[in-house]
Amino acid sequence: MPHEFTFSGILIPGLLLQLLLVLFGYAGVELMLARIGVFRWVWHPALFRIGLIVAVFSLVGLYVRF
Repeated sequence: MPHEFTFSGILIPGLLLQLLLVLFGYAGVELMLARIGVFRWVWHPALFRIGLIVAVFSLVGLYVRF
């Protein structure tokens, strides 16, 4: 993945595009987990959501890197 993209003369970091991809994918995962009822069993839902975003972002980063 390139380090940065040029859009109308503005440099956009590659990680920003990766983060946007992860957030769209995460929205679907969170919707699925909410419908299943996982958040009833989680001690701290906000902390769980942040941890899930970090984990998915890391996995996508590893996938793009290798």
